[in-house]
Amino acid sequence: RTGKLRRSFLKTSIAVDTDKKVILGWKISQKTDHDVKHAKTLIRQSNKSRKSQCYVMDKGYDSEEIHA
Repeated sequence: RTGKLRRSFLKTSIAVDTDKKVILGWKISQKTDHDVKHAKTLIRQSNKSRKSQCYVMDKGYDSEEIHA
């Protein structure tokens, strides 16, 4: 990265109930965290509103910790 401009950004992860079109949880970070680090927070926040039978996530959230 020598000589390259480093840009700042916000990383956002959002949990949504697609049937009711309601945001159930979110996590915002200024770090380049891996998606799986946000998954536990999103699942916990989502379960406060309603229990889900399944979660659909992209492969960035794929982890044995999440499967258990």
